[in-house]
Amino acid sequence: MLASDVRQYKKAKKYFEDVIEIDSKFTNAHFNLAVLFETHYLDFDSAKFHYEEAIKTNPKVTNAYINLALLLKHRFLDFHKAKNLYESAIIIEPNSTIALYDLAALLTTHFSDFDGAKFYYEETIKSDPTFAFAHNNLAQLLYIHFSDFEGAKLHLETALGIDPHLELVQNNLSQLLEKHFKN
Repeated sequence: MLASDVRQYKKAKKYFEDVIEIDSKFTNAHFNLAVLFETHYLDFDSAKFHYEEAIKTNPKVTNAYINLALLLKHRFLDFHKAKNLYESAIIIEPNSTIALYDLAALLTTHFSDFDGAKFYYEETIKSDPTFAFAHNNLAQLLYIHFSDFEGAKLHLETALGIDPHLELVQNNLSQLLEKHFKN
């Protein structure tokens, strides 16, 4: 990191802190300070505090819910609270592709709620039909947990139609075809 970047981050931090001192309910200042603490200072407790303050000051800021959920999931390993935050974000913004996708992944990996994950991957795809990784993850879920090989094949082919260079999807499709579509 360049010295000029460090100075800019310090300036930004001081600016947001000054704004909050003047108006403690200034949502954007809390949100931006949280992002700064999380990404540049790696001060996750402070980031958590300011995301929570952003949500308190404006409960409709979907990105604060999503960012806090990600932080809790990755840094605090609080999967239940992360799940609740994603669900809250989806209530506020039902077509939030990121919240839908991340909740589906969380339900798969930490809750073994495969029906819920399937639902949220399908909702992700409705929200953004060009989200290749959502197609891939839904395909893996259909293949592994539902034995729906045709559905898995359809979603893998769709993902490759969106981005033919995704090696992960190419490998998944190749394995599926080899094991279940030998004809």
